Amino acid sequence: MYNIIWNQFGAALDMLRNAIEKCPDNYWDETDQLWYLAYHTLFWTEYYLDDYELPFKSTTFGHSEFDPKGVKPNRVFSKLELINALEKIKKNAELKITNLNEEDAQKPFSGYKKGYTFTEITLYNMRHIQHHAAQMNILLRQKIDDAPGWVSRVRIKD
Repeated sequence: MYNIIWNQFGAALDMLRNAIEKCPDNYWDETDQLWYLAYHTLFWTEYYLDDYELPFKSTTFGHSEFDPKGVKPNRVFSKLELINALEKIKKNAELKITNLNEEDAQKPFSGYKKGYTFTEITLYNMRHIQHHAAQMNILLRQKIDDAPGWVSRVRIKD
């Protein structure tokens, strides 16, 4: 069952990557929308996959997303930085999801979204990724009249 969850979770990350890659460089930091949507999504993806050791320590990002005032990072992250972060997060997600056992699947998530098991926070996380990938796709459609297509399952590496 956990391979099925991974197939879809990985596909959501692939759709996010496709949106990042599709964005022309001249639109990347034109406004904070596209780069920030990708940054925000990856920050929370990493957080929801964390090992529940509080406080959360991002290996890639700062902690501005926790600021209740909505403070954004002090710089624009490049497409390459976010793609590299995405790939690192994706490897971590694949290991965690495909190696789940029943006990770990029911382990409570102790972070910001309390009351979730690992399984539920993983599905919540996948929905969050897909939501923001779709936002990026609609912005790309509006800006360049093009957007990446649907990914039905995680890409299998050659």
